Amino acid sequence: MNATSKNIKNAIDATEDAASNAVSSAARQSRNAVDGAETFGENAKAKVSKTVAAAHDLADETIDDARDALSRSGDRLAETLRRAAEGPSLDSIPGRVMSAVSHGMTSVADTFHDRNLSDIAGDVRALARRNPGVVAVGAAVAGFALARFLRSSMRSHRDQHLADGTHRGARANKSDPSRS
Repeated sequence: MNATSKNIKNAIDATEDAASNAVSSAARQSRNAVDGAETFGENAKAKVSKTVAAAHDLADETIDDARDALSRSGDRLAETLRRAAEGPSLDSIPGRVMSAVSHGMTSVADTFHDRNLSDIAGDVRALARRNPGVVAVGAAVAGFALARFLRSSMRSHRDQHLADGTHRGARANKSDPSRS
């Protein structure tokens, strides 16, 4: 083998070694990148899972609070209906209806307190399928009772507000000498 052939062989060997080192380095970098991506993916998945769990817990808490508020409102409405039914016409048909609705509202409020919302929704759907007329009448009676309750509450709130305004106005007139 002459010197030129030897130089070419050495150049080929050096190029082969450099290419082998470059491929090995690229493979290592690829493995590191894949490992980093897997770690990143696992971390992202864990964070998303924690966020979803926190959102789920918050939703459950919010639903529980709403259910409790509905239960308390139902108790207040039942008490209002019970007081209305205990009026002078207790033996009249409206008095008996109000009494029955009051007992029903108490039962509904207890149900809201004792059960979760999805069970209640399923029960209401099943009842509506079996007895659509009863549900329609119940909704009408509940709407009527709720309207009376809200009107009474608004009237009471307005009266209180007017009383507070009159009281404040009297104080303002006493303290302002130009109004005398």
